[in-house]
Amino acid sequence: MTLTYKQLRDHVLLSVGGDPSTVGSTTVNDRIAQIVNFAGEHLFSRGWRFRERTASGLTIETAENTGSYVDLPSDCSEIISFEPSNSWSSSISFVDPATFQHLSTAGIEPELSYIATLVFAVDTSLDPDALRPRLDIYPAPPVSATASFYVRYRAGWTTLTATQLDGTDTTVLTNIS
Repeated sequence: MTLTYKQLRDHVLLSVGGDPSTVGSTTVNDRIAQIVNFAGEHLFSRGWRFRERTASGLTIETAENTGSYVDLPSDCSEIISFEPSNSWSSSISFVDPATFQHLSTAGIEPELSYIATLVFAVDTSLDPDALRPRLDIYPAPPVSATASFYVRYRAGWTTLTATQLDGTDTTVLTNIS
């Protein structure tokens, strides 16, 4: 099922019986966007199958100040699986960010495996407040271990703005299509 921004606006207007109530400097479009975002966040708080996506061709990046990581698609909110696309034979164990931080700062290297954690890092190239999902990996794999990966993940809700929901935009909402 696909929806356009205009259809979302029309659904809200039908559900509330006209323009929704506003307070202070909030416009009708701001309130409609707020209602749509609340509903979207609620819907995306569950592990529905329509949220599942696959990304391929992801590679390990290494940066001096951040260590090894794999950049993930911007809508990634939860990892289901992370698999190498070739015969990279080491295992990868997922840990919470606190455990990852403890092991990586203490220099404790797991035997015959790597550990990974999902983090949301600031991406200043997009927006100073934008968070970019990535998978941090420890210890840093050797240069010869570069491989591409398949990541199966659940997409998160992408916040919509009042401009998108102004009633004229017929762009298809990609979150749920």
